[in-house]
Amino acid sequence: MPKEKEPPPKLSGGPPPALPPHRSEAIASLTAKARTLQAEWETNVFRADAIQHRQNAIRNELAVINKQVLEHAWDGQPPT
Repeated sequence: MPKEKEPPPKLSGGPPPALPPHRSEAIASLTAKARTLQAEWETNVFRADAIQHRQNAIRNELAVINKQVLEHAWDGQPPT
């Protein structure tokens, strides 16, 4: 015959046990550092996006300048 399953242990209705002060302070310190790093990461992402946008604008402007240089060099006539 199969054994009957034992009921799960009952949890007490009291508050969860508190962390020792040194662990609580360590967690607070790590959390503060994580927030600082997260803010720096977000700033860097914003800067990278701004740089990429500027790079694209420069690339487009250089393409226009190259085209103008070729037009002036050949008086609007491509070489044959």
